[in-house]
Amino acid sequence: MAQREHQAAVIEPQAPPDLGTRYVFRDRDRVLAYLAAHPQLVDILREADPEIAKRFGERTTVSLDVEDDPEIADEPMLFGFIRTSDSSKDALDLLQRLDSEWWISRYMDVNDHLLFSLEFG
Repeated sequence: MAQREHQAAVIEPQAPPDLGTRYVFRDRDRVLAYLAAHPQLVDILREADPEIAKRFGERTTVSLDVEDDPEIADEPMLFGFIRTSDSSKDALDLLQRLDSEWWISRYMDVNDHLLFSLEFG
């Protein structure tokens, strides 16, 4: 009886379906591989786009990066760093509004795989 070799399918990270121009990839290969492993995040990022724009402005960009933060999760997470030039107090207020008005209802859907934070500059 011939033995058949079984190889796990290799998922090649590809560009996700259009996320628009708001999102910038810091380490493109790592972010795309993470999105390939967690495809539900693509829909959440699409949904987040107008929510972020509503609070931070249409021209706001969000840098996506996969980071290891053992204080938050046991495995790497995708961070969306919302870039803002607002004062830290104003930006934190806007982030809190995003959290309470939208993100709190979606956070459970991402199973600790995505977190939004601020980036000043």
